[in-house]
This record gives sequence, structure tokens and C-alpha cells, in this order.
Amino acid sequence: DSDGTGDNADAFPNDSSETVDTDSDGTGDNADAFPNDATEIVDTDSDGVGDNADAFPNDATETADTDEDGVGDNADAFPIDATETADTDEDGVGDNADAFPNDPSETLDSDNDSVGDNADAFPNDPNEALDSDNDTVGDNSDNCPTIANTDQLDTDNDGAGDVCDLTPNGDTDSDTIDNLADNCPAIANADQLDTDNDGTGDVCDATPNGDVDPNDLDGDGIINDLDPSPNGGYACRLFSDGRFACGEGPAANDNDGDGISNDVDPSPDGGYACKLFADGRFICG
Repeated sequence: DSDGTGDNADAFPNDSSETVDTDSDGTGDNADAFPNDATEIVDTDSDGVGDNADAFPNDATETADTDEDGVGDNADAFPIDATETADTDEDGVGDNADAFPNDPSETLDSDNDSVGDNADAFPNDPNEALDSDNDTVGDNSDNCPTIANTDQLDTDNDGAGDVCDLTPNGDTDSDTIDNLADNCPAIANADQLDTDNDGTGDVCDATPNGDVDPNDLDGDGIINDLDPSPNGGYACRLFSDGRFACGEGPAANDNDGDGISNDVDPSPDGGYACKLFADGRFICG
């Protein structure tokens, strides 16, 4: 090959570009990227690792793929785990296993409700995630989600727990007054007016101004037909039987409060007086 090296010493007597094959791999040292390594000849990506040993012979940034997942060890966040290659949120859990690959504070969602276990107050209940009042009852089913009431007592079964229900015993007439406090629970009366203070609101009280016996209007115990003053106060009356009588209603039945009714009291208005009664008695007192 006229290369200046005799055929006996020339490993390639017919190739003027080669004379030596140090590693005896059949490729001359000049063309052999690894002249001392019989297992390698070429380094296509010039990364110093022969193509035979290089898992990525055309990628100078990679040479090994330990877990054989197709991603080089340099780029593989989990080089010895074939099921993972990336950890986008850098939380130590691979994206494939991470339910929240972009959230480093979460990795699991046990109940598949899209709320991570760390933030989920009920990680095993897909219907609940929050417990705003920390009463162990989830907000979605809590009848009073902002005030703790573990017993969930709802006396009137209106869906609002007693602790946050303005009318826990019900409000039949919808006047915002609880049934137990309402002086007229069947008829709306937000003002709760009770003129005669008998515990029954005027709107449902048959006698809102007080119970009056129609036969004794002034309530003095004398029936109207015999009472000189049937409507109360002082009055004189000529009865149908010819009697003429004067008398007083309940407000003056015992004007001076001495326990003696006015009609037999010589001094019905208090103080000292003398009185000649119709029966002929003359008394001072």
C-alpha cells in the first residue's frame, strides 16, 4: 500500500491509511476511536463513551439508562425506577405516582375527590373535604357548618341545626318568632302585641282587651241587670222594677282599699265620714 511500513509489520498491508491495530479489533488505530479497546470503535456523539456501551450513541448528554425506561440517567429524576422519569413539583414523588404532580404539598388523593389528602379533612370520604367548625362533621353534610355541633341537633327538622337556627323549635307562621316563644304560633305577629298581657297575642286572642263576662261587663260581681253602673265607674240607675240605685264599678268597689266595699263603707273614699244608709243605719267610720 506504499505507506512506508513493510507488509510484514503493517496490520493493513493493503490500506495506506492504516498500519497498526493495537487492540486487534480489525479496525486500524487511525480510524478506531478507541484503539486500545477491542469492544469499541466508534463514538458517534463524541461523548467519550463508545457506541457499543453508550445507551444513547447519538446523544452527547446521555450514556446510561440504568432502569431501561428509555430516558437517560442524566435526565431521569428516578434513574433506577423504570416507572418514573419526572418529578415536576420536586416533592420526591414521581409524576406517574403523584396525584398532584404540580403541587409539592400534595401527592395522594385517597378518596379521588380532587382534594389532596394533606388538605382534605376527610381523606377517605369523597363527599367531604372541609370541616370549617372542626366538629368532625363535614361542611357538605353539616347542618350548621360555621358553628360546632357534633350532635347535629335539629329539633324542628328544618335542616338548620339548633345552635344556628333562630327558631330551633319551628316557626309555623313564618313571623321569625320561635314557636315556643310565639304568643300566637299559628298566626303571624312579629310584634307579639298582647294588650291584656294574658300570654295570647292580640291577633289570635278572642278577648285582646281582657276577658269580659258579657253578663258582668265591669267585672264587679254584679250582673248587668242589677248593677247601677254596669260599665264601671259611678252611676245612678232607675231599674224596671221601680228601684233607683247608685253604685260604682270595679274601679271603685273599694275606693279606699280598706277591705270594706263602697256600698257598706261609711267613708268609701277614705278618711273619716258618717253615712245614713238606706236601711236606716247611721254609721261613722
